[in-house]
Amino acid sequence: MLYNLPGDYFNTYIKNVLSVTKSDVQRVAKKYIDPKNIAIIIVGDKKTVEKGLNDLKLGTLKNMKIEDVLGKMPVL
Repeated sequence: MLYNLPGDYFNTYIKNVLSVTKSDVQRVAKKYIDPKNIAIIIVGDKKTVEKGLNDLKLGTLKNMKIEDVLGKMPVL
């Protein structure tokens, strides 16, 4: 009721999700995603993943530590 969903929303949810096509996703992605302004975040062992990522030629890799993202760990 809070979101004014139709009465059968949950009964038809799975059917509606499964009816989304590849072309639907591509159409919406082209409308809302700017490939020049996107970041792909990969978390993992640098020694294990870096070569494979470089081989993909996705652009410049920027290696960051947790502190680079979240700041220094607070003193408790």
